[in-house]
Amino acid sequence: MNTKPTLLKGTLLITDDEPGIVDVLREILEPRVERIFTASNGKEAFAILKRETVDAVLSDIQMPQMTGLQLLAEVRHMGLQLPFVIITAFGEQKNLLEAIRLNATDFISKPFTHRDVSEVAVAALELGIAQRMLDHEMEHAFANSTLSPDEVIRIRERKKAVLQLKSTNARLRRAA
Repeated sequence: MNTKPTLLKGTLLITDDEPGIVDVLREILEPRVERIFTASNGKEAFAILKRETVDAVLSDIQMPQMTGLQLLAEVRHMGLQLPFVIITAFGEQKNLLEAIRLNATDFISKPFTHRDVSEVAVAALELGIAQRMLDHEMEHAFANSTLSPDEVIRIRERKKAVLQLKSTNARLRRAA
């Protein structure tokens, strides 16, 4: 039986300097993702992130003007903890350590399969949507709270950490 995949009510940003890769990623993910932005380099992607609400990013690691690692560093510098997936070609593994240090969510290796892209991107997007919903709920829950702002931030960060652990655990189960 051919069932239609569930559409995720979120926004994904795909960044790659190869238009063919962007087209393939978009084709794979459009049936699952409500809204997709694309950029051909890190600078374009960063401009989108400054003006749009994005739930997850898929970014090539090697691009002109601003690499995927530079984009990830800028995203983290902005204080955004949105899920960030690095797309890497064979031989770029040395850069993965830096991506891990910057808290990349996951990785997709080129050449990739339809299934790999779908599983990793959907997991990242689900995590990003859950984080956005958590932020919204926390704003309302603590709007009239007597807790200090620091206590609210600590609670929010702990809840986000739990979401990330759940996402990592689910990824590891799928990989096993």
